[in-house]
Formats: sequence, structure tokens, C-alpha cells
Amino acid sequence: MAMSVLFVQVQAGGLQTAQKIIQIPDISRFADPARQNQFGPNLWEAREIPFETFATLEAQIPKFILPTAIDAPRHNSNVVFSFYRFLELSDLPTLPAEDVRYLELKGSLHVPASPILDEFVRQYFLHVHPCLPVIHEGDFWRSYYNRPGHSRKPHTISLFVFQAMLFASCAFVPFQVINAAGFPDTRTARNILYDRAKLLYNLNAEHNVLYKAQGSVLLTYQSSSVNRHAGSLWLTSAIQNALLLEAHNYHKLNHDDPLRNTKKRLWWSILLRDRILPLGLRRHLQIASPNFDLSLDCMDERDMQEEMYCSEVYNVETKRHLAKVLNLQCQLAMVLTDVVATVYAANGFTQPPPMTETELEASVADVVGFRENLAHWARDAKAAFAPFHGPKKPHESVILYSELTNMYYHAARVALCHYEALLLEANSDLVLDSYENRLQALRDDLESSALGITKSVKRLLAHGVACHLPISAIAYTALPLVLNALDVKLSGSGSQSATRKRRLRYYAEVMQLYRSRYDGTDDVAVYIREILHFAEAQNLSILEKPLEGDDPNVSQETRGWAEVFIRQPRFYLRLSLTLDYALARGRYPQDSDLPILVRELPVKAITHSTYPDKTLSQEIAAHTPKADPGEQKQNNDQPLSSTDSTSPKINTDDSAVTDTLTKAEMPSTQATSPPWSPEQFGSTNEAQEKHESSPIQPHDSQQPSSPPHYQDVQDINIDFLDLGCMQSMEDMNFPDEIDTSTDIDWANTMLDEILNAIPA
Repeated sequence: MAMSVLFVQVQAGGLQTAQKIIQIPDISRFADPARQNQFGPNLWEAREIPFETFATLEAQIPKFILPTAIDAPRHNSNVVFSFYRFLELSDLPTLPAEDVRYLELKGSLHVPASPILDEFVRQYFLHVHPCLPVIHEGDFWRSYYNRPGHSRKPHTISLFVFQAMLFASCAFVPFQVINAAGFPDTRTARNILYDRAKLLYNLNAEHNVLYKAQGSVLLTYQSSSVNRHAGSLWLTSAIQNALLLEAHNYHKLNHDDPLRNTKKRLWWSILLRDRILPLGLRRHLQIASPNFDLSLDCMDERDMQEEMYCSEVYNVETKRHLAKVLNLQCQLAMVLTDVVATVYAANGFTQPPPMTETELEASVADVVGFRENLAHWARDAKAAFAPFHGPKKPHESVILYSELTNMYYHAARVALCHYEALLLEANSDLVLDSYENRLQALRDDLESSALGITKSVKRLLAHGVACHLPISAIAYTALPLVLNALDVKLSGSGSQSATRKRRLRYYAEVMQLYRSRYDGTDDVAVYIREILHFAEAQNLSILEKPLEGDDPNVSQETRGWAEVFIRQPRFYLRLSLTLDYALARGRYPQDSDLPILVRELPVKAITHSTYPDKTLSQEIAAHTPKADPGEQKQNNDQPLSSTDSTSPKINTDDSAVTDTLTKAEMPSTQATSPPWSPEQFGSTNEAQEKHESSPIQPHDSQQPSSPPHYQDVQDINIDFLDLGCMQSMEDMNFPDEIDTSTDIDWANTMLDEILNAIPA
């Protein structure tokens, strides 16, 4: 059959062009899954992709459907979407000809060829779908493999939704597959795939509100230096389209209505994102309590029952475990509704209003109630996770998402502590008698929460699954990284210093894993660096002299950020609010952006190049060097494993996975101090630190209080012993030194900079 070239200058209109894309003669024969099985699941086990394999595929594809788009990668790694029978873009014929040409030019009408596509899809259901079940996995596989289902023919999948799926899964696809798809690194691939999906939405190539809502939810995973608020904007789009679909009224449909499950999946996916994003990025909710029916039934095993037996990546037992984790996340989302709405209100970072004693106690009582709700959830979660810790260890993904859920819980506890501390500081004259006891109670809760996050990060590294953390995890580990960095330089004894350095190293390792995949890592690293520079300028010398009544020996052993919170709560709040503002607004705050009470600090003059003297206005220099997104190492990727891999993992104490939901290690001693007073800063050393023009330089060697340059950073190992939540070395049965990354240069550099950016 004679065929003309497809993508040439459009002679007629957009309708004719679109029809040529969709109605290619005999295209179905090229999409026969039986003809693609020859590549097999083991193709990617080789270190390099054997591109001669693609020659057999390319020979079956008419040249006119191979892409010519400048944004498309190699010509032999992408094909036009109509090559696959399971994809559709039904509204393409309605577009103007120039829009169709632009979509083709930018690669929006192309998808990877098999078997590259198989790996993208596989990673989606391994690492995106478990906690965002926006589509039915069983229905998808029936469409993907052209299998008959309940209807005579499989359903098709919207190209917009599918492009969003490829974007969401891209961060978890092994580097060799990313490279085979024609991308230089994961970060570039994410940005290109995001642009492809976004363009389909912006040019109205998809009109179906269900598909628009589903794709928009998946695009909430986007955040970059170009648009730091993209995720929140896509969440708004998802909510608007879901409301048009009346997904929020799914409970009014009959249980046998197939749309009930579809709408319930969509609405709960939106609710989960509307709790996880604001909690991590310190932003207000888009679906608040008045519009959120707290009596709605959560997603549970019954909603996932059918797809449990259709998964191509997990067995039934693992799917059941993951459904339990999802159910707990939905329950946590309900608890977080009031927490986030109160802590991160729409009025932002304004000064708390003056209160009467009755109003203050009512606000504190609300916080206590929220804290009790979280504790109740934690008890339920611990009981639900208990079966995971039997003789048969769960799949690594169960560990990944249970620990991630644990991090959400502890982050909510931290947020409540900060909110209550701000209330107490703004109304300290009303609580003079109980101020010290309240502050110490908050300190204990903060220590417990921060340590809980650290334990989760350590376990994720130990199990080798930290590389599968979503982009939102960056925000959840930022504050603990700052606090652990402060602890390192405020350490007393050598053993205490070694333990704290190990904890800090966990965060340096996980930051490296973020950096290879997510653009936002660079910005967060800059925020952390500037916060530590500010702490350096203040010197925190108040901690070098014991307060009256302190035991000097105890003081030396307990020096750390927790003591900063007790002795200088407003200074601590200054640091935490600075990070909160930077994450929420996408820029480092000026002095006027923060509440007045944390601005009332006697400030040393700062000679750092980005700070004016005698002011706290701190804008990030525009010329701050960015990390090269191309610095992604192939050997950082986890090897591809078969379904429900049974390969041995580090034998950590899995019974401790949920212990930190209800308890965490606490210091044996508690420092006591009177309420904060500005005079306490009078003892700070007025000598200014000297800085070069580079972003971070070691302390001036003439400063007697400056520590020596840390030389043995490469010798720090993650031995998983000193936090007290793992088995002993003899019981664990592995070598003394465990390296969770084969390329740690960037982590070492970052750790080196952190160690030299904070006060001795």
C-alpha cells in the first residue's frame, strides 16, 4: 500500500494532519505485543545497551513514523504515539495545524520505543503507583498488552496521562535506560518529559476532565529552578477538573458503579498530594476542612482488590502490604488536615497576633489535640505495620513507603512544635510561670521527631532504597540536615562527635541521591548553606559558657541544637522560619519577610559577600554556582530486579521500622534555662569572620575558636551502630564499613562545606 510522508508541510488543516497521525494504514500490526517480546526482560542487564537490537525493531517501523522533532532523543529510541494501539489523543483533530506541528516538533506526540518504554512503565508501577493509585493497574496492563477484559476490547489510555506517567516514573528509571532513550541524564529527561506533557495540556490536546485531572495529579511531582511552584499549580488544575467530574462525591455512587472506584482513586490521590506538598513546602492547603468530608472512607485493600491479581511488578502479598501503607497514608492525611491548616495558614509568615491568656490557652489546647490525634494514628500504624516484621521480610518497596510515611508523621510533629514555640514567644508575658517547663517539653518533642526522621533516612540507606525517594522528600530532610550540621560543630566529646558526624553523613548521602535526579536539590542546598552562614555570623558563643547552675561536664556532653532551642528559642525559630520561608516562596527571605519577634536579635556585622553589614537581609547572589545536572553516575543506579526480588538485603532490625512512630531516643539529661532575653547575646564574640568571595570558605585560621579543617571526611562510614536502633555488629553479620554509594565525591564536598560553614 502506498504511503506518503507523514510530517511534511501541512497542505490542508489541522484535521487532515491529525488524521494522518492517527489513521496510519495497517499500524496495528506494528503494535502487536507478541512481536515485541523478542527483546525480553533481561535486555537491560548489560552495562551498555546493545543498539543493534533496535535494528530489528526499526526495520519493522515505516520510516515516516520515526520522529524528527528536535526535542526528541535519538531517532531509533522514540516512535509516534499511534504506533501503540493502547494510546489515544482523541482531541488532536480539533487542533489548528500549527499546534499539531508544534506538538510534533517538541516531541509531545512521541513516546519511547519498546523495550525502553517497558522499563519506564515498570518503574511507574513500582515507585509511583503504590502511593498515588490514580489509575487502575489491571486496566492499564490489559490495554498495554492488548488483552481482553470485561469489555470486547481493551480501553485506550490518554496520551496526556501517559506522558505524565513517563515523567513521574523517570526519576526511578536506571541511568542506562535513560541514556538509551537518548537523554544525557535523569534531570534533563524529567524536564523534557514534563514539557511534553505540559504542552499537550496547554494546547488543549486533551478535553476529557478525567484524563486532565489524572495527568495533572502526576505532574504535581514537578519542581525546578525555573518554576518552583509548578507542583502546587498542577494540584490546582487537578482539583478543578476533579470537581467538574464530581470526584469528591464518589461516595454517592452505587458500589457496583465502575466510576465509583475511578473517582475515589482520583480524589484520594489529590487529597494525598494536598497534604504531602503543603506539609513539606510549608504552604497552605487547597482543600480545607470546610470542603473536606472527614467521614469519607479511606482507600483500603478492598479498593485495590481487583488489581492485586493483575500486577506485573508485585505479587499479591506485596500488593496487600502496599495497600495497607496507602490506607495509613490516607488516615494520616485526614489527621494532617487540621495540622497543616493551622500551622501553615494562608496569611503566611506574619507576626502572631496578640492574645489574651484565654485565647493563648485555647490555641495551645488545639495544638495538644492535634498532637494527640497524631499519637493515636501512630499507635494504629505501629499495629498495622507489625505483620511486616515477621520471619519473612517484606518487599523493599514496603520498607520504602512505610519509612516515607514515618517521615511525614515526624515532620508534622516538628511543625506543631515550631508553631507552639512561636505562640509562646509572641505571648511570653502570659506564661512566665510555666514558660521554662513548656519550652523543655517542646525541646523533648523536637528531639524525638528529628531523630525519628534521621532513623528513617538511615534505614532507607541501609536497605538501598533511598534512591527511590520522591522529590517531596527533599523538603522533609532539609531541616534535619541543618540541625545535624549544627550538632556536629557543637559536639562535646569525641564519641558524641563521631555519632553526630555519622548522622550528618546520612543526609549528605541522601542529598547526593536527590541531586542526580531532581533540580530542586541545588536550590535547597543553597538555602541550607546561607542559613548556616547566618548561624556562623552569630557564633552561638552563648553555648560555650555554661549558664548559672549548669553542670559544666553535663553541658559539654549535651551541647547541640536542642540547647540552642532552650537558651535562644527566638534564634532557633529564626533559623527554622528562614528555611520554611525559602521552601514556601522559592527564595531566601529578607529580614522584613519574617515575623517581627525573630528579627529582634542583636546582630553581628556580616562580611559575607551576599550580606550587607549590620542587617539580616540576605538575598541569594544571582551568580551562585549551580551544580552540573550532567554529573550523574551510572553506577549509582540500582540494578534492575525481577518482580518481587528476593535478593538479600542488609539485615537491619526491621522491627524498629515503626518504633519511632511512638517513641525515639531521648537525651539522658535536660538543660534548664530562664526565658530568652536579648541580653544573653551580649556575650557573643564581636570579632567578624573573614570570608572570600566564593560561596563557602573555611574559617580564618587566625580565629582561635575555629576548628581545624576537617580532613578525614572520607573516613566517615555509615556503620549503622551508634543510634541504638539497629542490631549489634555481630548480629547483623556484615563488614565494619558499609558504603551506600560508590561515588561520594559530591557528598564529601557538601559535608566539608557544611562543617566549615557553621560555628565551632
